[in-house]
Amino acid sequence: MRGVNRASVSEKRGGGAETEAAVRKALDWLTKMQKDDGHWEETQSKVAHTGLAVLCYLSYGVKPNDESHHGHNPEYALALAKGLKWLQDQVPESGNMRDGGKMYDQAIGTLALGEAYGITSNQQLSLPLDRATELLIKAQNSQSGGWRYQPHSTISDLSVSGWVIM
Repeated sequence: MRGVNRASVSEKRGGGAETEAAVRKALDWLTKMQKDDGHWEETQSKVAHTGLAVLCYLSYGVKPNDESHHGHNPEYALALAKGLKWLQDQVPESGNMRDGGKMYDQAIGTLALGEAYGITSNQQLSLPLDRATELLIKAQNSQSGGWRYQPHSTISDLSVSGWVIM
């Protein structure tokens, strides 16, 4: 949550010390499970899993290279920075970062890069984000306006389209 008192918002929504502890426990687990090169790997797509992990840290308010850590475990900022670096390195000139072969990978990886860029304004994320976004635009079904598992599919899928729209 950007620019808000996390504890106050959490409390208003029924959260408290127990929910904060649960979130920190989850982030501790993610930090422990991260591979040395910065990615996470639990299924076919390292890109999708790394993107989802990056989104977890960002949504908790962690920023890469945040020296003050705002009360966070300092390992969270390091894990986030490594994850973002790995993710941006997966975007070639073509923008295709579908390591699991499906558009979910592309959409989730692009979403994570976009959120990180929006929060940090880190210009190093700009080119990979532009390339990944361009691939999403080109992969859209020109008839239905949606996306499916592969670019230019003749039919669309609501779950894939939902990730791309986000």
